[in-house]
Amino acid sequence: MKLFAFAWGAATGYRRPIAWVVVLALAVALLEAATLMLVFGFVSSITLPRLGVASSNTLGALGALTSLPLTTQGLLVLLAATVRYALALFLEWQMSRLWVAMRTGMQVSMLKAHLDASYLYLVSTKAGEHYYHVMDGPAFAAVFYFHITRYLSSIVMLGVLFLTLLTISPMLIVIAAGVALVYTMVVHRVGAAVSFKSGEIQAGAIQRQAQLTNEGLAGIRYLRVLAAEQAWLKDFAHEAGTAELAMRRATYWAAVPPRTLEYIVVLIFLGAVFLALATGGDLLASIPTFAVYFLAIVRVLPTLSSIGNSRMQMMQALPNLQKLIELRERIPREQRTGGSHEIPDLKKNALRFEQVGFGYGAAGVLCGLDCDFEPGKLIALVGQSGQGKSTIIDLVLRFVEPQSGRLSVAGQDVRGFDLAAWRRHFAYVGQDPFLFHDSVIENVRFGRLDATDDEVMAVVAAAGARDFIEQLPAGWQTVLADRGASLSGGQRQRIALARALLSNAEILLLDEPTSALDAGSEARILETIASLHGRRTIILVTHRREILKHADRILVLKNGRVAESGTYEELLRSGVEFAEVFNQPPATA
Repeated sequence: MKLFAFAWGAATGYRRPIAWVVVLALAVALLEAATLMLVFGFVSSITLPRLGVASSNTLGALGALTSLPLTTQGLLVLLAATVRYALALFLEWQMSRLWVAMRTGMQVSMLKAHLDASYLYLVSTKAGEHYYHVMDGPAFAAVFYFHITRYLSSIVMLGVLFLTLLTISPMLIVIAAGVALVYTMVVHRVGAAVSFKSGEIQAGAIQRQAQLTNEGLAGIRYLRVLAAEQAWLKDFAHEAGTAELAMRRATYWAAVPPRTLEYIVVLIFLGAVFLALATGGDLLASIPTFAVYFLAIVRVLPTLSSIGNSRMQMMQALPNLQKLIELRERIPREQRTGGSHEIPDLKKNALRFEQVGFGYGAAGVLCGLDCDFEPGKLIALVGQSGQGKSTIIDLVLRFVEPQSGRLSVAGQDVRGFDLAAWRRHFAYVGQDPFLFHDSVIENVRFGRLDATDDEVMAVVAAAGARDFIEQLPAGWQTVLADRGASLSGGQRQRIALARALLSNAEILLLDEPTSALDAGSEARILETIASLHGRRTIILVTHRREILKHADRILVLKNGRVAESGTYEELLRSGVEFAEVFNQPPATA
């Protein structure tokens, strides 16, 4: 009962379809029973008169059926069997439909949970594990519901068949119940001892296979340079072997109960015959009963097998369902909506860091950071690696929140603003820009989906990307590889910059936007960035000195604080920390 309670509690949104499947199963079972009873009467009408046995003594309530013509009785059997056949096919369709719907629904639900997850959770977990939890995990978990609906429908069928046999022969129902009891004990033991454990092992191994596949393909350059492909394949083969052993074990033991059942039924049949012969029973008079009984056994046998197989498949899929439910509950969500304050005009108000502290785990990155990003200015961030430049970008975009202090605009803490609305005020270009598996023009248009082709081409030209795009195999319609891998680093940066320029964002966040560019391309990009001066606020992380000459103010970070600030010329003359960043002594007067 605990298993069913858990399954029902986890089936939010699908309880009505599950109940509908059970109702259909009951209807199929009742039609099955009606068909058996009609067959019993039909066979009795054919055989008993020829054996000189009175129908009324044997058929009881079905005696009236024998008064009908044999043709009519046969047509009634055909009608009941046909309706039952059609309804059984409809039941199978409904179970398959439910399983596919739950699989899709779970995948969508898990993808949404990951898209809504906190940034720290996403970056602290392997990408392959995320993929498994969104795609493979729900697929395996949904199998549980496919088999539990089949399990329930089979139990309903079995119950109705047993009641039908009871009306025909109480003695035979005792025999059938004994078969079912022995079979259930075998299946329960095997299902509990083997299937659940095999499911756990299989789920873990397949998850690790997904991780190895994802990481191996993403890091193929490094695998090849390190000549580590064989070691990677060895790890993958080991996990594949573990999954194979678990699946083979589960498959083998799934075949044991039905084979056992077949053997037990043969023994019971022979036992019943020998018992009747030994006690002098009238076997001829029992022909209709035996015929219908074994017709029922033909239905009971696969039904019992279905129950056993479904239970084992359920137990094998159960670890995936448990893990999916647990994971869905514990993924930390990013609160994207619900801000209570209106966002001030970022073209007129500065973004201010007030004593902001932040760290990853026990490692502090920012410590009491105070600085302003004035509207319409180009503010550059420089500093040695690990001084918090990219962390400042993450805080501005609210991928992470301050652990102390606050970010404010016009005196209001930005945590009081709706997160989705807040992010619409920013455009971002990172060191390793992400491009989608789509055409070049659509990758740029992601910056503003309602932009015209002319607007897209204008920003592409401003980003210095038009020449190389027009030389691609299909020009603007060239579909890029995943993450833009078919382009060079500099080409990806220029497309990403064009995408940022296309947006209506008041603030551009540029994290080393020219790191992969040659001198000529960088000069064109610098002209584009300089042309935005006064029209957009630009927060720029860079180590390229040429671009720093265009900055209104440069903030030099050290030990989690602003150690120095000023224009390029000011810091070049007297900036001690600035000089350390660029490995040269400050100029002397």
